[in-house]
Amino acid sequence: MENLTVETWPGVCPVQEDTRRLASLALQLGKQVVLDMGCGTGYIGIFLARHGISVDATDLSEEAVANAKYNAEKNGVTLNVFSSNLFQNISRKYDLIVFNPPRIPVASGTTSRIGSWVRKHPALVYLTLPLVKLVYGSKRFDFLLNFISEAQNFLNPEGALLLEITSQEMHALKKKNPNLAIKSLGQAEDISDTIIVMIKFL
Repeated sequence: MENLTVETWPGVCPVQEDTRRLASLALQLGKQVVLDMGCGTGYIGIFLARHGISVDATDLSEEAVANAKYNAEKNGVTLNVFSSNLFQNISRKYDLIVFNPPRIPVASGTTSRIGSWVRKHPALVYLTLPLVKLVYGSKRFDFLLNFISEAQNFLNPEGALLLEITSQEMHALKKKNPNLAIKSLGQAEDISDTIIVMIKFL
């Protein structure tokens, strides 16, 4: 992976192994117009922009948006970064949408504390996954279903999604919606049960 100068500001998820793998796979797919949703530091968008790809990068967090803009400028790339709650402020279509969905797609005091702990100790995130899946698994799956359904409206013909999910979620999605062509592209991290999948609509 080529060297990028990326700073991580307080409250923004840092670049990790899965971030780099998502970026590399997104580049290999050869798409020209990409949406990096939940961009965090902007690493994926910056990496793709360096290879001449047109990228919009969005995040719900204003801190992340500012962080991504700073990193894009620091790396000398053109990256259209703006705030959006999922597709709320999206007005165009893409060849590829890259997204690492939140582990906990609901807001509460408990989830905020868990999220804060994960951001402070990112290397230990895999330890929390069994508990997260036990407590929030059904809500996350519903979130994934709704996201994928809405995402179809923002993809060009032959467009695709590149998502980080679990193997269990992949099999459940295939069973729930046979109109999805889902292909596993490998593990997201070496110590994790998460995988990166490409999803197309049949």
